[in-house]
Amino acid sequence: MTLQEKSIAIIGGGPGGLMLALILQRNGIKATIYEREPDDKNMERGGSLDIHEDTGQLVLKEAGVYEQFLSKARFEGEDFRLFDKTGKIYLDEDADEEYGARPEIDRGELCALLLNA
Repeated sequence: MTLQEKSIAIIGGGPGGLMLALILQRNGIKATIYEREPDDKNMERGGSLDIHEDTGQLVLKEAGVYEQFLSKARFEGEDFRLFDKTGKIYLDEDADEEYGARPEIDRGELCALLLNA
């Protein structure tokens, strides 16, 4: 029996479980998500998620939803400054780039994007 003939059980319908199911589906592998909540509660849970360039954004690309993510993500608040107690600046990063390295998206918005994909 090949992997494509098997079905994978995923426990939890949060961002991680939904992302895994989408990637498996895109690769022809059947998956079933098991979630204890009878209704989708993702809009009610948590706040914003930082989606880092070298981790979460790679997975979004693999799942084929990166462009949709970019249309919903927020890129403000990317500037970073590190001071000591006297106010001396040790690090000053301005987020002038078109897309930052850690854009944010609300958990519920990300889950809706993944469910609709």
